[in-house]
Amino acid sequence: MNYILAARDAYGRWVWFNWPDPGESLPWQTKVWCVVGLIVFCGVVMWLRHYVFPPKKKNEVRISPKMDLKFACPTCRFELTVDAAAIGQSFACPKCSSKVTVPASQPTQSSV
Repeated sequence: MNYILAARDAYGRWVWFNWPDPGESLPWQTKVWCVVGLIVFCGVVMWLRHYVFPPKKKNEVRISPKMDLKFACPTCRFELTVDAAAIGQSFACPKCSSKVTVPASQPTQSSV
């Protein structure tokens, strides 16, 4: 007696598969497609980890465009807050009017 396995295809339709009894061997075509599917799945996972979700490097600060950056003016130490989209841009400090360039990442030192 064969078991029937039901699954949905890419279009949401039900597809029925005959699955052999325990102890029976699967046909070689089914085994090949299982291996091919596993290889493709592993390749997609590796591609996602490498290109879409790369591992964070040590001491790396990831900045999203919606984040605010806080840093101090190098001249008067006035704390400034800007959008992350302003990285690399220059403007005048509102307190001392000196030219300030937005750093690429937040400094890790805290003033006490």
